[in-house]
Amino acid sequence: MKSDEKETVMDHLVEAVPTAGAADTVEAVLRHLRSKKWDTLNYVYILDDKRCLIGTASVREVLAAKNEEKMSDLMVKDLVVVHPHNDQERASILAIQHDIKAVPIVRPGTNEFLGVVGAGQILKILHEEHTEDFLRLSGVQREHPVTDMLHVGPWRLAKLRLPWLIIGFAGGIIAILVARLFEASIEQQIFLAFFIPLVVYMSDAIGTQTETIYIRSLTLKQSSLWRYASREFAVGLLIAAVITLFIWIFTLIWTRAWSLALAVAVAMFVNMALAPVVALIVPTLLYWTKKDPALGSGPFTTIIQDIISLIIFFSITTWLLF
Repeated sequence: MKSDEKETVMDHLVEAVPTAGAADTVEAVLRHLRSKKWDTLNYVYILDDKRCLIGTASVREVLAAKNEEKMSDLMVKDLVVVHPHNDQERASILAIQHDIKAVPIVRPGTNEFLGVVGAGQILKILHEEHTEDFLRLSGVQREHPVTDMLHVGPWRLAKLRLPWLIIGFAGGIIAILVARLFEASIEQQIFLAFFIPLVVYMSDAIGTQTETIYIRSLTLKQSSLWRYASREFAVGLLIAAVITLFIWIFTLIWTRAWSLALAVAVAMFVNMALAPVVALIVPTLLYWTKKDPALGSGPFTTIIQDIISLIIFFSITTWLLF
């Protein structure tokens, strides 16, 4: 399989699962459960004459029911299913959202039952997706299977990690040139240079927090961009207000210059307030173009955040001080 191909739920299909008809009694189903060894035994899947899924019943409920009860009385008709072409991650997301241990796979349109993605497969998917997202957040290209990353050689690892780092290096050069544009301001007020690490760190930290939560929300299909952006902007304002107060007090005590303390505080406030919004841009664009939002994380988004934060910081302090 190529490294850029996404696994579907059919790659995790489990077929040896118990099935029954709606008219079957609990006694008959229990005999059926004891008749063979199953690959997964969490639910009994209720099928019609055409093997179309019409309901599910947990094995626990079947064991607790009376022998004469029919499966139609026990089954849950509100089905949570996936289709053969669905990405593997969808099965794990549905399992988490609906608190179920296995997800049925059915053909779209007919609801023909094909099998399930079992609990073991769901755990495997979660592990793979978590590892992949972690690597992407670190700026490492995807390797298939992702769990083999710990076993590849140094040259292969370097090849996987270098592309995003080279992009980050190029962005760092741009950041140097941005700072060079404000050389006159730095020469007139050398204290501004001392705040560069703080400016970069605070923007990156806030942006990374926002981005990580947002990417997971996109994956779970639980986020509205505008609602999330407005909420994060409000969070950014609150965080900026608190941190700015500390920065203003520190700068005033350190430099004893009211104008410098005010300029630095205002610049930092604007930077931190906008950092969450800036952090949403790249993953949102990737999501809209049907790409994995996690690809926009790591060094790429970080260097964008750094460049923008430097421009904002020096522009505001230059405007207020000179």
